[in-house]
Amino acid sequence: MKLKILLLIFIVILAGCSQPKTQGIPSEKITNFKPGSSGNLFLFYPSDNRVSQLKTYVKEVDNAGEVINVFSIEDADFRRAKPFQNPLYPNTIYLSLFGEAKIEIFFYEFDLDTKTFAKKK
Repeated sequence: MKLKILLLIFIVILAGCSQPKTQGIPSEKITNFKPGSSGNLFLFYPSDNRVSQLKTYVKEVDNAGEVINVFSIEDADFRRAKPFQNPLYPNTIYLSLFGEAKIEIFFYEFDLDTKTFAKKK
């Protein structure tokens, strides 16, 4: 019985770690990615070397929760990040990178009005 439960947990973990199949056009840099004004939700899965995910994946989800499109972005600089929002600039989200033994001299900004990323020194 315990073996069946462990096997089931292992299968669920493997299914959760599998990378999504891309349906959209791959982008070379996160700063080139522009989701548009569809009104859908975009879920970002930044690259993470700990689990051998070398690309950033972006899922476009509609109001019903269905995945419409999956984009892959190959940007070596964009990876796990922590978002911050400054009360003085509510339409900008700041992303500071973390999680690897690197010292970076840049961060990213996401503008909610234009829906674009910018890399800042």
